[in-house]
Amino acid sequence: MKLRVVQLGPVPPPEGGVSRNVFAIRERLLNGGDDCNVIATTKSNAEPEFDGISFPRTPLELVKMLRASTTDITHLHLGGEITLRVIALAAAVTMFGRGKKVLTMHSGGFPSSQTGRAASPATLAAAVFRQFDHIIAVNEEIAAVFRRYGVDNNKLSVVPPYVLTRPREQVEMPSELSSFIKGRTPILVAVGGLEPEYQPLLLIDAMDQIKAAFPNAGLMIVGGGSLREQALDAILDVGLADCVLLADSIEHDVVMKLIEQADVMLRITRFDGDAISVRESLFLGTPVIASKTGLRPEGVHLIDDHEPETVAAAVSEVLSTTPRQHCPEPETDNVADIIGLYTKLAAI
Repeated sequence: MKLRVVQLGPVPPPEGGVSRNVFAIRERLLNGGDDCNVIATTKSNAEPEFDGISFPRTPLELVKMLRASTTDITHLHLGGEITLRVIALAAAVTMFGRGKKVLTMHSGGFPSSQTGRAASPATLAAAVFRQFDHIIAVNEEIAAVFRRYGVDNNKLSVVPPYVLTRPREQVEMPSELSSFIKGRTPILVAVGGLEPEYQPLLLIDAMDQIKAAFPNAGLMIVGGGSLREQALDAILDVGLADCVLLADSIEHDVVMKLIEQADVMLRITRFDGDAISVRESLFLGTPVIASKTGLRPEGVHLIDDHEPETVAAAVSEVLSTTPRQHCPEPETDNVADIIGLYTKLAAI
């Protein structure tokens, strides 16, 4: 049976873990001869790279798109903070989406958020979430919240969102990035962006201390954001223009190549879930230094506080004690699990 799927989720730029999951599912469906369109739930000034992506300008336009679709599955992806606006979006999908309605909750901070802590069957969020035909939680902690909302276990699955693959051999590194890497060691990569939760200014301050121990070190911060001008000013203020590069938003294959070539990946965040970039780095054998959350996989070097000297000390320790490790190919195919779920739901 040919599947027809509509996914709703963020469309890059900037690229993040949720959008990578959306497009991994889309690619697998199209390669298998199925149909998959995407409705963007975030604003973007970018033109879509291919057909099949829609950018509704208003909530009313989004509702019209949902009602006009002819699909077996309408799949909403949610991440970040779960506000009333987000719950309203979920309600719109359950009311106006066609076919079976599926929700994936990607937000690792959801269980500890005010909405997550207040979860009970009597809440507005519970009333909305229970209208979905199936809910996918990316970890067991999120699944536990939905159980508190009263979602039945047989309508709930735990499926990690990451797809672990090695970068393609033919990926070309942009000249600016390859020139920066050349002659610098160690290379540090931070994947997240220039928003407060990813603490780019802390990384720049830490780099000032890292340079004292490793004069040829280089730091690349991948991803754009609202702190770009402040980050540029900070780089100039501490005289690090030659060793810190703001790489902005770059395609995922290039990010994977950067991580593979890096000596250390940094993920020092104020708020974080089970970051896909951390899983990808470990898979590629690149040591990871990350802020402590309850969702970090085994093998990550965790730090307790967010001070420049702590980050610098962690970099020195990891470089001296943590060798690169080759990781085997993953045993499970998470995208195949989701498409299998689609097939079962569509047949009911």
